[in-house]
Amino acid sequence: MMNAILCRHMKSLAFAGLSALACLAATSAEAAPVLRSVETNVQTNPTEICFAGGCFTFTAQPFTGFGEILGVSTSANAAVSSTPPIFGAVLPSVSFTDRGTVQYGPPPEVFGFYSAFPETTFARFSNGDNFLGLRVTQNGQDFYGFAYTTDQVLNGFGFETSPETTITATTVFPATTPIPEPATWAMMLLGFGAVGSVLRRRRTPGGSMPSYA
Repeated sequence: MMNAILCRHMKSLAFAGLSALACLAATSAEAAPVLRSVETNVQTNPTEICFAGGCFTFTAQPFTGFGEILGVSTSANAAVSSTPPIFGAVLPSVSFTDRGTVQYGPPPEVFGFYSAFPETTFARFSNGDNFLGLRVTQNGQDFYGFAYTTDQVLNGFGFETSPETTITATTVFPATTPIPEPATWAMMLLGFGAVGSVLRRRRTPGGSMPSYA
């Protein structure tokens, strides 16, 4: 079975809502986590990540009294770690990265609550370095993952590629090559065109088109 991980940055209204593809990878169903670096300020660039048909959209706002910086919404079969309903309003729940090992997985191995948030909802005390648990349900089975954030920045995320498998959150991600912006692509194409023109002129005296008998 192949699971697709998709990550894309949603451009602001100044860019007429265009989306830029940030990363796309296919992973096998082996019991090994897939980690992706993002390094994006989601306050200025809301970012969506998708796995096994479930999607999470991350955004952020300036610091508030309860540290409600990170915002998240989910679609389809996705859910994130949340506060239990017995504490009143259900909100996304983050874990500080410096409080020891943080794991997300199936109960009773790992205790935790997960909730879907169709509308953007902000997590309290999400200032600083935090982990947010991610869960996607596909064909009755749960895939677990996490997102690593620092204030308004989504540093990266990971998912286990085998269902019902616990994942250990980490702050270390493999480096990724950034995708050029449209203006950069245009400059590259112009450069390739100039190089091609020079090569053609070198091959053909006087720069004339070659003829074939």
